[in-house]
Amino acid sequence: MINRPEREGPARERKKPVRTSKEEIQEKAMDLFMKSGYHGMSTRDLCKALGISRPTLYWYFKDKEDILFSLHKNRLERGIRPLLARMKEIDDPLTRIRLFIHQHTRTVCSSPDTKVLINETEYLAPEHAQWVRGLWGELLDELRQTLRELKEDGTIKEVDELFAAFSLIGIVMWPYTWFDHTRPEGIEGLIDTIEEMFFTGLLKPSISWRARGLSNPA
Repeated sequence: MINRPEREGPARERKKPVRTSKEEIQEKAMDLFMKSGYHGMSTRDLCKALGISRPTLYWYFKDKEDILFSLHKNRLERGIRPLLARMKEIDDPLTRIRLFIHQHTRTVCSSPDTKVLINETEYLAPEHAQWVRGLWGELLDELRQTLRELKEDGTIKEVDELFAAFSLIGIVMWPYTWFDHTRPEGIEGLIDTIEEMFFTGLLKPSISWRARGLSNPA
């Protein structure tokens, strides 16, 4: 038997495999999207920031676009879908609209990443963009139906409910461009302002929405 000499020097330590979660990847990706935009962030940057390999990243996501879509889907599944479900449970159409204003304004103004999700939508793959548009379309249809009910019972003026619904979504979404999310105390004042402007322009002069004694829908 041949005795082999022992190797001199310290034994090489094997690196412990780095483990991360899908949620950690999404959180860091959003941070980088907010700092650099969609095209300014690469999967290499993301892997470096997390201390993981590309195979680890691709275990969870196909590519950078897939990460962006997952962020869109998470937000809409947590926000729009539950909101739609609650709106469908409310019989009074005016309360239904107020619920949308209250809840979605709070979401937009308290989430600085809203800007990324809106500005980078154009980079989604066609099938992913269709999914996003589909869910927003459900919300638009619900608002149109609600406005139609208000027209039929004589509560609001004779307006085009499609244009009115689009306008309402725009009013609630636009604060993402200017609202300071570090000052959340201003959200309630903004909600009051949106309600005042929208309903004053929409309701018939003889009807005061404040005089109806509606409870807070939130």
